[in-house]
Amino acid sequence: MIGTGYVGIALLTSWSNPNDHFLATTTTESKLEIIKRHKRVQRSILLNITEESDLKPYIDTCDAVVICVAPKNEANYSDTYLTTAISVRRALIGRDKPLALVYTSSTGVYGDHKGGWVDENSDQHFSSKRGEILSEVENTLLSCANAQIDVCILRLGGIYGPSRTLDERARRLSTRQMEGIGGEPTNHTHLQDITSAIEFCIQNRLNGIYNLVGNDHPCRKELYTRLCTKLGIPPPKWDATSELSTTSACVSNKKIQAAGYILKRPTLDN
Repeated sequence: MIGTGYVGIALLTSWSNPNDHFLATTTTESKLEIIKRHKRVQRSILLNITEESDLKPYIDTCDAVVICVAPKNEANYSDTYLTTAISVRRALIGRDKPLALVYTSSTGVYGDHKGGWVDENSDQHFSSKRGEILSEVENTLLSCANAQIDVCILRLGGIYGPSRTLDERARRLSTRQMEGIGGEPTNHTHLQDITSAIEFCIQNRLNGIYNLVGNDHPCRKELYTRLCTKLGIPPPKWDATSELSTTSACVSNKKIQAAGYILKRPTLDN
């Protein structure tokens, strides 16, 4: 597993087959000590991936690779995502045994669709450099697919779960001045679905791109008003005169459900 942040640590804990073991990487010394003690981790590695990194000795020992890295800040976007993807592709050259590769991408790759529905075949309307990088990373990894290597891209919505609850987000936004009128649809993905879907994709050797989001898509204003009302705190304030720089799309999850995956947290209320 490349990356042991919020998703990676949860995946180590939730993995169902007790006979499977992980090689796990991290970029921080403190996290290295945590994963070293994890019963599922057979080998832990402190690894900052650069253009010169050779991942082949690590990947050659694995039957599956899960890439769930995350940048520390906006400036690290390309270094974190694209450099990792290029290094993985280089390590897979000449591989002659089966491998399942899963990468956690983002629904942000669709760009701005003015609130309309999108699926895995929809055009990408890039509104930022970030979207272009996400698309390039996906294409880099998809180019690794062949008769031996299965590549599955999971496009995630806004991640929430333990220690990252929507209630906590609502508390942070309470009374805050927000740009726009809040009419953009939201797309969310619970941590439990991320870890479950990763395992499902590996077990079923899924190939290609799949959106992984819940069934609920309330607009931003509706969502945070509802959450703040439940918590008994003032909702955010919306400024219709300010220009909102965000993407807007309603993301379909029909494809992954058609593949047989059953959502663990289909709605925001469970």
